[in-house]
Amino acid sequence: MCGTDALTPELRAAFGFPGVSAPTFVDAQPLTFAEAEAREEAPARAKSELADAAQRWLD
Repeated sequence: MCGTDALTPELRAAFGFPGVSAPTFVDAQPLTFAEAEAREEAPARAKSELADAAQRWLD
């Protein structure tokens, strides 16, 4: 997670209100303001992280 990510803490608070104590977030950055190689790798890395999170949820 990026050190300047303002959305994740807000989402944690929002999900915590109804009782979701440990949500999993996947960061797909960098998608902008980065070199082409980093922009291409980010979605693949995020997809892999999503697959891992889904598998942990199913186990």
